[in-house]
Amino acid sequence: MVPIEPIAGARSSWECVYRRPRPDAANSLIISPIVIFTLPGNPASLRSLPNLVGAELVDGAPRALDQSMRFVTMLRRSARDMRLALLGNSNNHGWGRTAVAWNVMTVPGWRDMSPDLLDASIQR
Repeated sequence: MVPIEPIAGARSSWECVYRRPRPDAANSLIISPIVIFTLPGNPASLRSLPNLVGAELVDGAPRALDQSMRFVTMLRRSARDMRLALLGNSNNHGWGRTAVAWNVMTVPGWRDMSPDLLDASIQR
């Protein structure tokens, strides 16, 4: 795997982009990070986050479990309106031995796909 290096000069984590050197070319491929809104957080800030592709609906940290329930309608509506993927349990932090939620999707033919093709299929 080719290493990914942060580009110096980003003023905040939201502005950060990465440079992946191409082994066969002098130019580098510039990629942006994938941004996912996570709980606990303020769901009202969803529309202000650049590069946002998903929102966490369920969190594994005890302080966010009740927040998930309070904001579930707002999160679902925002995800629908902004075409965001909903996911659960990105924050496990060892709070026990069971998962609070599972992320499951069907991607036909995934075993025969290259990593880039699988990534594109998941993002569609």
